[in-house]
Amino acid sequence: MGKASRLRAQRRAARTDSTATLERVVRDPIKRLHDAVMAIGDAYGTDADCASAAAVLREAARLMGYELRARPVSVVIRDKKTGDIAAMGPKARARFSPEDLAKSEDHRPDGEDNGHLILTSEDPQMLYDPNLRQTGAYGIQAPSVIMNIDSTQPSSGEWNANLPEQYVLYILDEGNRVLIDAMKRAAPNLAEAAQALVGNLRDGMSVDELASQSATWRARRK
Repeated sequence: MGKASRLRAQRRAARTDSTATLERVVRDPIKRLHDAVMAIGDAYGTDADCASAAAVLREAARLMGYELRARPVSVVIRDKKTGDIAAMGPKARARFSPEDLAKSEDHRPDGEDNGHLILTSEDPQMLYDPNLRQTGAYGIQAPSVIMNIDSTQPSSGEWNANLPEQYVLYILDEGNRVLIDAMKRAAPNLAEAAQALVGNLRDGMSVDELASQSATWRARRK
């Protein structure tokens, strides 16, 4: 390689390094993203609206420099203290016998079982579920979930979460696109809420302070 070629290669490498450094600098701290998950969980509470919660979180994450992917799942959740079990989504309900299902109370919106929507991140490898709190509507007081994962494409097609008070099984159901479509429809109307959330977090507002604005959040998502 001649001198001119070496210089060009060095300049290209320098530009690449500068771009990579800039990307690292502009990405918000991961704690801020995790605070957003909790704030969104507070805002949606026990409402079964995981599509809207996912839309807000995905846009907020994008503004902070993180790329999240929405994932349709079925969910089985068991409360450690009471033994109560809830199932969301056809793949979850398929784990139970017809007799067990006949004994259970049906909490599906309008009798439709569209499952649940979570988000995953490749960098870092994480699973986010702000709206698992919806199970509180039928007695299981689950939190929003922020969880390290080994893969965003597990060979088993499942992720297990061992929470302080619940066990949660997430079962991938990529063919079930109902909630993905609902998230896409909700996204344009929720972009402003995501921008406000990120701005408030960057201004130093705490998750507890954001929780006091939950009425505003509910108004914005409708």
